Amino acid sequence: MANTTYNLSKAVSLTQYQKPFINGTELVTFDWKQFTTVKRTTNMTEQTYGYWGLGSPAQVNEQQPYVYYDMGELDATTWTMVKWGYGTRFSYEIIKYNRHLPDLLKESATRMGKGHSYLRDSRVARWFNRVATDTAYDSVAFAGTHTLADGTSFDNNLTAASMSFDSLWTMLDFHLYQAYNQSGQLFVSKPKWLVMHPALMKTFEKIYRSPYESDQADWNANTIKALWNITPVYNPLASSTTAYTLLTEDFKDDFLFWEVEAPQTFEDTDFDVDSVKIKSRQIFTLGARDFVHLVYNPGA
Repeated sequence: MANTTYNLSKAVSLTQYQKPFINGTELVTFDWKQFTTVKRTTNMTEQTYGYWGLGSPAQVNEQQPYVYYDMGELDATTWTMVKWGYGTRFSYEIIKYNRHLPDLLKESATRMGKGHSYLRDSRVARWFNRVATDTAYDSVAFAGTHTLADGTSFDNNLTAASMSFDSLWTMLDFHLYQAYNQSGQLFVSKPKWLVMHPALMKTFEKIYRSPYESDQADWNANTIKALWNITPVYNPLASSTTAYTLLTEDFKDDFLFWEVEAPQTFEDTDFDVDSVKIKSRQIFTLGARDFVHLVYNPGA
């Protein structure tokens, strides 16, 4: 191989950079993929529509006609893809003379990969940080007081309360008998994930892992643990140390991560200054298309 900057840039990228970069992208701050559906797309925007209607069947007597209902279409939810990226440079002299070049390149690649992974984590965390302010398709915050298509009121932003055995039961009660679909029908979707700051870990673990109700004089059985399989998701990027959001198992179908390009690297040379340039990019967006599978408490 000729000892040229161009060939060195290829060698740097292929032999020293790509593998540690990919390894870096796999290091996550918190495990948000367990409640997320990752979808591939080649479009600049994606759009989905929800539907409502039909309700419950009506009684049909002998020789009587059936009742027919039309489906209604909800407002669109739109996702717009965003490109993210950055790069670094290595001089020809560093590549040619530095005895520690492999270590330097590995460190740089790993850090760049971690940066892309952290970006994804932070964008998911940002969605939850703004769940009570960013709006859904009905122009109301995802955690807010909504009016469903049939006129039913749906409020999934609970009165602020510190996490406790009782406040968690209030969230469970919401999903058990206060959640309605757009036709005003009560539906039950099993509570699954509780997203919160690690500052709440001690409180939650005491509530959930104890065989008895925590902080109670009577030794009552821990009904939350006995009845529900709740998975805590500790998000260190949460902006609030008191807020907590309970998601149902159906939330995963609504929370979409649209990926156009996974994190990847590209190399080139800077002819004028004899350096190798390595850049990286990814293209994605994310968000929920509905609000019915979450309940939020800002904490106190």
